[in-house]
Amino acid sequence: MTKLIHEETSKVGYQKISMRTFQFDNGEKRTYYISSKGETSLVLTLTTKDEVVLVRQFRPGPAKVVDELPAGKVDEGETPLDAAKRELLEETGYTGDFEYVGSNYEGPNSNGIRHVFICTNAYKLSEQHLDELEDIEIVLVPLSEYKQRLMEGELSVTASVYQALYYLTNKLID
Repeated sequence: MTKLIHEETSKVGYQKISMRTFQFDNGEKRTYYISSKGETSLVLTLTTKDEVVLVRQFRPGPAKVVDELPAGKVDEGETPLDAAKRELLEETGYTGDFEYVGSNYEGPNSNGIRHVFICTNAYKLSEQHLDELEDIEIVLVPLSEYKQRLMEGELSVTASVYQALYYLTNKLID
């Protein structure tokens, strides 16, 4: 059985990076770097006109402005649903009917968990309430265009998006 034999953690900005060394059954030792982001909530938001509510903002990873689903950190003492509702309202001013879809790991080198929600019948309730470092433009895209952009690889967090679309599709069939 693979065994964790050493771990060191450092804080870099707002996240933790862990260096973990594992020993495998054959005696080999390997070291990995793990991003520890904690829990986040992500929301696929659909208006009554079947438009997807996206946030357009600069992302340093790809070094460009991208369109993505509203998402954010689950704060201490907050449920993932509460975080989803808060983040959607803060980033876009939208709210609606929320349903939990599921959760997934953010990636193979992360122990962060992303909770996925769908918000249907979404409507604009208020103006945005952005943090001082956020510069977000709200973009409404027809669901058919959003799916096409997803297939073309233009969007991030694809595992969570496919999870949400799969849930939504099966719900409509039932």
